Amino acid sequence: MVVSDETRHGMKVEQPENLRGIVDLPHLSVSQLGTYDDCSLKYDLKYNQHVPREASGPMIAGIAVHKAIEIAETELWWPEARNFEGYEAPGYLAFLDVFTRAVDTAEGPIRWGGTAGTEDREWWEFNGLFMLQRYQHARIAMAENGWGAIEDETEYRVLAEFPGVNRAVIGYLDKFLMHEGGEPMIVDWKTGKIGNADPMQFATYARLLEIVRGIHVSRGLAIFLRAGTAARAVKHMTFRPLVPHVDEMFAGLERGLDAGIFRPNTKAWCSTCEVRASCWYWQGQGGDPK
Repeated sequence: MVVSDETRHGMKVEQPENLRGIVDLPHLSVSQLGTYDDCSLKYDLKYNQHVPREASGPMIAGIAVHKAIEIAETELWWPEARNFEGYEAPGYLAFLDVFTRAVDTAEGPIRWGGTAGTEDREWWEFNGLFMLQRYQHARIAMAENGWGAIEDETEYRVLAEFPGVNRAVIGYLDKFLMHEGGEPMIVDWKTGKIGNADPMQFATYARLLEIVRGIHVSRGLAIFLRAGTAARAVKHMTFRPLVPHVDEMFAGLERGLDAGIFRPNTKAWCSTCEVRASCWYWQGQGGDPK
């Protein structure tokens, strides 16, 4: 999960102590790179003009799941099954608390995921438990196979300057593990569609780790928490071929920003865009902001 904004989708995201002040300076992230590549006009509306955004149910729920995982890591809940055994377990209640407060305080209607919005509030309240249980099973399996955490927290934050890029680049790794044999691994918890993981995200994290810590990372796992079986939950990411090109890709993003190039992507999924209500292209096509 990539986190770079202080406020998202009606949720207040507290900045970590070691990055407060830094994220207020000009910076780039892999989420910004992906947004610009997807639709540079969306980037302008979202990051430059800061227009109101439609509340996203999947994003709200995903943040709540990650917050529960963060608590499970810092409080060392994950090794004990009882912490995720049912709807009264502390792991689930941590998720429910964040999720409920975010939904109740969201600004405007919430767009839920699934076919015709079937993955709604009740869906997440029911299935959030199973996603956290999938996390726990994966986390225990990693530990049993010799993978230990660099830090007992869910996010490992890295800030670096890339050659040829004037703005700093920030990355938030869901989990950075080291095998007892000395091999590092990047782990990302996914609450969305099974199989939907971006190699560029892992390549950016790997490049950040090279610059900041001098660590060469070749292994990455995307763990899909909604998967029904362990086999479907794990995707081994291939990202090393991208790492030598990360600097130039962020330099290209910066050149586009500095030149003020913000054009609509006419093939984009405008109907689900979070800033479509403020988009001149969507409105010009007769789009219904509702």
